[in-house]
Amino acid sequence: MKLLTSPERKMVLFGAMAFAFSGFLCLLSLLHPGAWAGTAPSRSEHLDLLEEAFQAIRDNYVTVPDDEELVYDAIRGMMNRLDLYSTFYDTREATRFTEETEGAYGGLGVGIIRYEDALTVQYLFDESPLLGSSVEGGDRIISVNGESIFPLASEGAMQDVVEQIRGPEGTRVTVGIETRATGEKKELEVDRVGVDTTSVHGVRLLSEDSLAGYIWLESFQNNSTEDFDEAIEKLTSLGMKALILDLRQNTGGVLRVAVDLADRFLDENLLITETKGRTAGSDRQFRSREPASISADIPVVLLVDSRSASASEIVSGAIKDHRRGLLIGTRTFGKGLVQSVLPLGSGDAILKVTSGRYFTPGGRCIQSQMDEKGRPIQETGGISPDFYVELTSEEFLLTEKVRFLTRMESHAGGREIFAPEDIDGGVSSIRKEVEGFIDPQIALALDILLGKEVHSRIPAGVEESKTASAASAPTGLPATEVEQKKDEKEEGS
Repeated sequence: MKLLTSPERKMVLFGAMAFAFSGFLCLLSLLHPGAWAGTAPSRSEHLDLLEEAFQAIRDNYVTVPDDEELVYDAIRGMMNRLDLYSTFYDTREATRFTEETEGAYGGLGVGIIRYEDALTVQYLFDESPLLGSSVEGGDRIISVNGESIFPLASEGAMQDVVEQIRGPEGTRVTVGIETRATGEKKELEVDRVGVDTTSVHGVRLLSEDSLAGYIWLESFQNNSTEDFDEAIEKLTSLGMKALILDLRQNTGGVLRVAVDLADRFLDENLLITETKGRTAGSDRQFRSREPASISADIPVVLLVDSRSASASEIVSGAIKDHRRGLLIGTRTFGKGLVQSVLPLGSGDAILKVTSGRYFTPGGRCIQSQMDEKGRPIQETGGISPDFYVELTSEEFLLTEKVRFLTRMESHAGGREIFAPEDIDGGVSSIRKEVEGFIDPQIALALDILLGKEVHSRIPAGVEESKTASAASAPTGLPATEVEQKKDEKEEGS
């Protein structure tokens, strides 16, 4: 027998160890698939683990947990790992989400607030069945179907009561009312009615000199396009020669509504926005389908700010890139994520999942980059205004009070509005406070439409802008010398 040298013995020993180790890996792979060679566990293994954890909690927790709550919380945990905007809605939340996007629900047709731990009527809608029943702003709703609802300890408790009051149109509900003026208590049995909430407010001509029409669009609901068309028809009948569309603090809404609204301003077959994602069908283009219903002879100015987001940015980006109007205000929020709404199970619960990103007609991504905490990084997304005007804190507060009055009057149709800020005087003190206030961003829009020399108001810390000519302004806008906020990141600036 030949004796192996020391190097040869080392080679044989190494080979035997390698063979044994490979055999061990093979055995391990049979017992636990995916556990060797860095292969990740399969989806079925992950689901098995989740089911095992679910069963362990049910079998061992000190009290018997609710199965539905466990499952719903597990889904919420998965969504929280994605981004700020991917969301799970359980049955109750899905109902509220649908009502908000539809802009319609069955109920009493009252605007309500939680004031002094009570559900308090703020105003009545035109269609409210309580009209003519002596119910007015400031009265309390103290019971629903015979059950006391006072006191309301939280906003969550108020939402629970709202859900009791709402229901299918034509069904009956009994509400207990306490009159603010006298303390008298009574019960009213009424049929729920269909309530349409509008997102279009403040429709009027702002200036006889410019005949500039004004529309504040608060959100993009399913009924917003119809309400917008009615507003345009009204302004046209008044002789409108220009339009100011206010999208400030409009955080978005339904994509189809944004596309339809942008379509009103653009010629046929122009790109409004496109989406890009990783799944089949996520790359899509949305184009104008009909000739513009708003004449190109009507100059357009859009008001935007840091809370104008999503659908607002789609409209703003399309109008800016196609040079159909000018933007005044501050850079928009930068929420350019496509949200797909996916029903779960029987459809009572839904997922709202980020499935792509929005791009303007010029190819710019609307979505801002996010920091490590998921917050948008300024100047990395959104739509930059043509004229940069930032409100001071005092101006912003006064603008909000004007909006409060405008929104309430839009819903209340001239009836009394209860404002807790001044219980005895209603809204009179707010009206007095905002009397004579001139919104600087609206004022600049009017100056542009009148062809006056204008200047962007640059706040401290923002780089000084260069003087530029508005000779290339959109159709109908007069040429004027302006100072614009410099934005080197925008193509064509």
